Amino acid sequence: MQAARITVGAVLFPALALGLAGVFLFGERWISKIPASIDFVPSTLAAVLLIGAVFAALQHAEILGAKTGEPYGTLVLTIAVTFIEVAIMASMIEHG
Repeated sequence: MQAARITVGAVLFPALALGLAGVFLFGERWISKIPASIDFVPSTLAAVLLIGAVFAALQHAEILGAKTGEPYGTLVLTIAVTFIEVAIMASMIEHG
């Protein structure tokens, strides 16, 4: 069995997403000064980072699942996907 390795993207995407969340939380004045012509950039960047962070979380769950073996590996991956889906749905419901 080949040892699974964590890629740079699996660390970089969650870190960048966390940084962008901090900008959204504390940088309201910066975001309000964005010109209308490029108003789509923050939401597009957030969507790209969200997708990257989801794939990073799945990679981490897959590595953990490979280490725990069957049937626990499948259970770890299933629970990870379920948590991601619930978090995205709850966020969409909360913010309309």
